[in-house]
Amino acid sequence: MSTNKQRQLTDTLLAFYNQPVARASLELFLTIGTVAFFALFAIRPTLLTMSNLIKELDDKKVLDTQLSEKIASLQSSQIQYAQLEQRLPLLDEAIPLQPQFYDAIVLVEKVASDNNLVIQNLSLQTIPADKELDQPLTSQTRQFLPFRVTLSGDYESIKNFVSQVQSLRRLFTVESIVFNAKEEKQQRRLEATLNIYAYYYGVDPK
Repeated sequence: MSTNKQRQLTDTLLAFYNQPVARASLELFLTIGTVAFFALFAIRPTLLTMSNLIKELDDKKVLDTQLSEKIASLQSSQIQYAQLEQRLPLLDEAIPLQPQFYDAIVLVEKVASDNNLVIQNLSLQTIPADKELDQPLTSQTRQFLPFRVTLSGDYESIKNFVSQVQSLRRLFTVESIVFNAKEEKQQRRLEATLNIYAYYYGVDPK
């Protein structure tokens, strides 16, 4: 570009900016820029506060949803508990919170008597310590009280005995049975030795 053209361009720009309209436009642009700059810093804390409030509202909505689900679950559990409440004593009877070994022996003796069986021997292998009865329920698990009983009678009666013992409300299991035939006074007699478990809730002895 020649020197004359550069001078003409410079004169033209000076003449433009010397006009009142150009000066007002430049001053307006600078004013708007300054106002926007300071306004950004002025409203920044407000924007941050609004952002935090929105996040807090979202968190509370999630919490409210979770609480509603828990309330619904509790209501459902309460309905189920009301339906099963009358059956809870049966559960306590099936697996009591104490060994109740005397009661267990009485039940076995009664079933033997009902089937006309003679108890030749009855022995407990272990007896739970009394301290187990004082333990909190949360520390207790299902335990069993093992005992051995020897019966004499006919096969059908012994068979009925096993079936009835395992059908009692108190939970029993016959773990093993050994038969032995004996002769007394020229009569054959059948003996059966059974290992029986009576269950309860208690502390593991181990």
